[in-house]
Amino acid sequence: MLIGSVAAGVLTTVKDRRIRWMLVLLIVAILPPLLFTRSRTSYLAALPAFFLLGWFTEKRRFLLPLMLIALIVSPLFLPSAVKERILYTISQPFHERQIQVGDVRLDTSLSARIKSWQNALDDFPQHPVIGYGVTGYGFVDAQYFRVLLESGLVGLAFFGYLLFAVFRLTRSVWEKVEDPLHKGLLRGFTAAYVGMLFHSIGANTFIIVRIMEPFWFVVGLITVLPEIESKRQEAVEKSKSFDDRPFTFRRLGGRPMRDLI
Repeated sequence: MLIGSVAAGVLTTVKDRRIRWMLVLLIVAILPPLLFTRSRTSYLAALPAFFLLGWFTEKRRFLLPLMLIALIVSPLFLPSAVKERILYTISQPFHERQIQVGDVRLDTSLSARIKSWQNALDDFPQHPVIGYGVTGYGFVDAQYFRVLLESGLVGLAFFGYLLFAVFRLTRSVWEKVEDPLHKGLLRGFTAAYVGMLFHSIGANTFIIVRIMEPFWFVVGLITVLPEIESKRQEAVEKSKSFDDRPFTFRRLGGRPMRDLI
């Protein structure tokens, strides 16, 4: 979801046709693995990222309704394994460990996750300030609850500030850069980041190495984008100033060109 969103963001701005086709092929190649993870948390994360990418485009009034229609008719084209996994959430045969919400019985996997959240809220008051310590509570498959339990309100506050700081960085860089490629990178990353915040509801997203390696790498790229553009502009200005000097005053081998002539 992260890599696909970044690729889609760049696709909305890059002009080179060859690069556009390469990005399309990359996105198409990413879709089957994403679908066949059969991870409902990943599906949940992909939805806000998908619609944010449409919102960031200049043709959002035309594109967003098409995206909504595509989502509505998607069950007609989704692989049967994906549809079965989604429907299994509310169609699993009766089991004593299921949680019932109204007339709907949730499957045992989702029920166990919700129960772990309830247990976390019940146990949190015992160590509310600094928590139980890292790995001190046990496994909780939800980033926000895990941070709250392991590091308390203090840790959750710092974690929230970290998440906010990434948003602030992205907005700051957006106002400083002009290159369409850089704008596309920022679009894709922002969409992916919002998706990751949703993913964190049901997974420990921000401590999973295979997610955090590309994530922080892209954050690093975004951080230096203004400097890259500044250096490039300085190089262009130096090149222009050199080319604008009279031909007779250019030097070759330490001597004025006019002396050599």
